[in-house]
Amino acid sequence: MEKITTTHNTGTSIKDVSESSSNSNDIKLGLYPETDEILISNMKATYTQKADSNDNNEFQELKIRTRNAGAENYFVIETERWSFDDLDEFIKILKDFKNRIK
Repeated sequence: MEKITTTHNTGTSIKDVSESSSNSNDIKLGLYPETDEILISNMKATYTQKADSNDNNEFQELKIRTRNAGAENYFVIETERWSFDDLDEFIKILKDFKNRIK
């Protein structure tokens, strides 16, 4: 089972900054806050697991983060190696990250 560590600026509830919100307490992912808004400018999670039998390392890391090019956020995945037997294992990680930025 993977160990999950996350770092972020603030909050956990994120919506697209282009959405209008009736609740000024919603925390969104973006760069330029409007009146009474708090935004998360980026989010990063590092997932770790034991290495597979063909890897010389003890652990493997998979990093997923949000980045912004000025207009909107996009996602970046970084890893030297991340092995899995079942595609659902990888989908589970992507869903976990998605849930952390909702």
